[in-house]
Formats: sequence, C-alpha cells, structure tokens
Amino acid sequence: MCSLAAGNPASDLTDDPAAQARLLEQYLDRSLYGVGLAKPWADLQAEIAAGECHIEWHNDHLLRILDIACVEVVSPYGEVLIEERQEFSDGRIRRRNHTGVSEKLLLGESPLAAAKRAIREELGIHAELEFESLGQNSAEGMSLSYPGLNSRYYRHWFRVHIPPAFYQTHYVESQLSKKTFFVWTAVSG
Repeated sequence: MCSLAAGNPASDLTDDPAAQARLLEQYLDRSLYGVGLAKPWADLQAEIAAGECHIEWHNDHLLRILDIACVEVVSPYGEVLIEERQEFSDGRIRRRNHTGVSEKLLLGESPLAAAKRAIREELGIHAELEFESLGQNSAEGMSLSYPGLNSRYYRHWFRVHIPPAFYQTHYVESQLSKKTFFVWTAVSG
C-alpha cells in the first residue's frame, strides 16, 4: 500500500489511496497526463490503489517508489525479446525498445512471483519455466509516464528461456487503455 512519510505537508494523511490521490492532485499538473508520452491520470490512480507504489515526501517533492521485476526473455533461437511499443486507445504510440518484460511488484509479492506473473500476463505463457536471478539495481529520475513525479525504481532482474512450444514471432498484451507489442531481436556479439 502506498504511504506518505511523516514530516511532509500531508503528514496527517493515512495510507488511504483516495487521500493520496488528493495530495498528488495538489502537486501535479493533471493537464500533462494522457498526452504525448504520458499515461492517463487514471493509470496513476490505479497504480496507487493496487499498492504497486509507495509515495513519499522527499526533499520538498513527492517521490514515487516502486519495485519492478524485469525479465530478459530468450528464444529457442538465441533472440532476445524487446517491448517495441505501446499503442494507447486514443491512438497515441509510445516507442519503448525495452529489453524483456516487466511488472511492478504488488504489495507483499516477491520479485520471482512478479517475474512469473509478467510472463503469464504479458506473453500469455502459463507454464512452469526456470528463472535465473541476475541481481538488482536502482535508478531515480523524472517519470515519462507521470509528468512532474520523480520516481525511484528498484529493479530485480531475471532471465528465462522460452521453450519452442511457446515461441511466437511476436506477442501482444491487450489492456483496456493500451496494447503492448513485443518482438524478437538478434543478440549482437
């Protein structure tokens, strides 16, 4: 569940997602959401409600903190899967070119469980696969998805090899507000 650190302008708020959403509305410009590369405001609201992030007041600004399971997906032919693009229901296209698939960890979820969920939800593969842990790293910066909101990402990296029976030339994840397209790329080396 998202929470707010004590000692900030909203120190009287609880972990109530609606109260946190009101705080974000005070500090973020909603007109920047749902245009260009930005996701709709409703996506940020849903992320908060689902407990996929933790919001803190940090050095005079809000900071979105989240853990992400990132999975490098390798084909039977040695190719690596990339998230090529997202197409929003309003026609906008966001080029990604991110390696593999990823999912935000839910409250209480382990990184490995989130990695397995990423393979099920994003690629539609419902099989027991072997995941190799590759370590962790973190990064912080302004979110392209949520303008005006700094984000700190704790990434948990995994690798999985897709058996031939589950290989497709491409994959598409369909959600209400967008479709995400995944394609294979040759590994240079």
